[in-house]
Amino acid sequence: MLKITDLSKSFGGKQVFSGISAEFEKGRIYSITGPSGVGKTTLLRCLTLLEKQDSGTITIDDMPLEEKRLSIGLVFQSFNLFPHMSALENITFPLIRVKGVSKQEAETIARGLLEDLGLQDKADFYEHMLSGGQRQRVAIARAMALAPDFLFFDEPTSALDEDLSESVGNVMLKLKEKGMGIIVITHDLDFAKKISDEVYLLRETLIRRELDA
Repeated sequence: MLKITDLSKSFGGKQVFSGISAEFEKGRIYSITGPSGVGKTTLLRCLTLLEKQDSGTITIDDMPLEEKRLSIGLVFQSFNLFPHMSALENITFPLIRVKGVSKQEAETIARGLLEDLGLQDKADFYEHMLSGGQRQRVAIARAMALAPDFLFFDEPTSALDEDLSESVGNVMLKLKEKGMGIIVITHDLDFAKKISDEVYLLRETLIRRELDA
């Protein structure tokens, strides 16, 4: 379980959010929504150790997040693929560098993930050769390769049409079935309601929304 307790963050004396407490379980999909500028990205950055909160705690299975950093993965809004690496290399690189996996084993894992995401014929393609949806799936595969307990998505549908948004939603549902916890930061309330077990609204603090509201 990922647990947030009394989390607060401010910049330059301006409070972004305060007193946020929530619990996220593995095998479920959660969306955090809210208007632009409300602090969704800042919250995401705190939950993925890219930003330090002012106060409060974040734990996974009762251990500080800093000690469980390999338990989280992040799919950036802009995907952040390495342009000088192929799709396959983008996935194998963190496996080799972070987990110390052999190149052969890393390639086996990467090819399996690409096949799961319908990209088995794109292993040798570079970023500029891929569509937006394909780049996103490579980014998802790269994050999945480290086998995190929780996978975060930053505005996953912002640059996608309706069909691709549905495709990404289906990927999330498959990850949920595998027991992974999914936390989605999005302004797209319709998408959030469609794929989520729980939806939260961020307005200085975190408010749980009714899915039929």
